[in-house]
Amino acid sequence: HPVFGLSWAAVWPAEGETATYRVTRFDGSTADLPATIDYGVEFRGRTLDRLVVGTPEPGNEGWAVYFDRSEPWVLAVVASEIYYPEVGSGPGFTESFEEPVRFDGNLDVGETYEVESTITLEFEGGASESMGVTYRMTPATIEDSVTVPFGTVDGVMRLEAAVGGELIGGTFFDVVLWLHPDLALVRFEGAPAWDIIELVDPWA
Repeated sequence: HPVFGLSWAAVWPAEGETATYRVTRFDGSTADLPATIDYGVEFRGRTLDRLVVGTPEPGNEGWAVYFDRSEPWVLAVVASEIYYPEVGSGPGFTESFEEPVRFDGNLDVGETYEVESTITLEFEGGASESMGVTYRMTPATIEDSVTVPFGTVDGVMRLEAAVGGELIGGTFFDVVLWLHPDLALVRFEGAPAWDIIELVDPWA
């Protein structure tokens, strides 16, 4: 990496490692859920990698995000699935992108770039809807500190994004991620499944 001096492969947890994240639901309640990363999984005819928080199975609480990381320091998000305990027949909600949304880790701090795509929202029962979506992304700092249940973590990169466009009537809402070269995802505000995700136990 041009700033951290790491290899792209070194920042990813090894196959079989797990972590624990505390999720804050939209009603303010919390839960500590296990996390895994699965490499080389099949999703709708493509071979991708997948981050899982919780249990992505019908009748459970969980989130699975599918991505392509074949280009160093670029994370191309293809789709995500959200599972709810009250839905026993499959994902309660799925979102997929016509063109993957690329999070580019090579950008300079403060540099903003914009990605446009078409998002398809699929709901329980088979209904679906497609619309335009815009992501405006800015690496805000690489020297941030953030306090999560794991503790206070220094030297994190804070990535800010504004998400909107046709998806929410032309307005935007904010998404913020805190990433660390040794701990991977430390905090995530605005994730599709929950309000906040925070690291409790690191990957091991």
